[in-house]
Amino acid sequence: MENKTELVLNSGDALQLQFYPQTASDREARYYVRVIGYLSGKSIIATAPVLDGKLMLLQEGQQFTVRLISGNSVQAFMTSLLKKTTAPYPYIHLSYPEELESKTIRKAQRVNTNIIASVQNLEPGKELIKTTSARLNDLSSAGALILSKDELGDVGDMLSISVKLIVAEHDEYLNISAIIRRCLDKTDVDDKNRYGVEFQIADEREKLVIHGYVYEQIAKSMG
Repeated sequence: MENKTELVLNSGDALQLQFYPQTASDREARYYVRVIGYLSGKSIIATAPVLDGKLMLLQEGQQFTVRLISGNSVQAFMTSLLKKTTAPYPYIHLSYPEELESKTIRKAQRVNTNIIASVQNLEPGKELIKTTSARLNDLSSAGALILSKDELGDVGDMLSISVKLIVAEHDEYLNISAIIRRCLDKTDVDDKNRYGVEFQIADEREKLVIHGYVYEQIAKSMG
């Protein structure tokens, strides 16, 4: 982790807020707001956080840990609530950070996951093999490790992977094409077939969703 002093924000950037200090009940809770604007050294103006469709009740002076994706890095800093208002629409002023931490993300950096997915082999003659349930055991923007009780195919086979990822508190449903690059031996731990796959993604939205999910998991690990 490297310390930085320069913060670059753009209107619409997503900020992940986490209460500080944390209690047992909110240790995993994170809330998302969008940047409206900022004045360097003064404050960051953002939309007000919402919980279950309602504005959250916040006290001025409340401290937060903030994380955001900036370019190819995840940044984190401490802030406090300076002001909240509801007119002409709900928004908040957050104190401008004195220190900023930044973690550079490698292009294909993986995060540990346990995501349920539905997988089907698309190869001629194999497309009638039943769609089977599997798990993405880890994930990067370039590919994943798939665990399945059933055999999914051979090296070079094309797969269709249907999966739901939660990014910035929104459910995103993807149907990803991937090529099997490795078939790994089963382990004594779970007796599952293991496949290393490389994503074949042309859709920009799907690329952004996967990038966002991976970066968000890395951001959580910084807290």
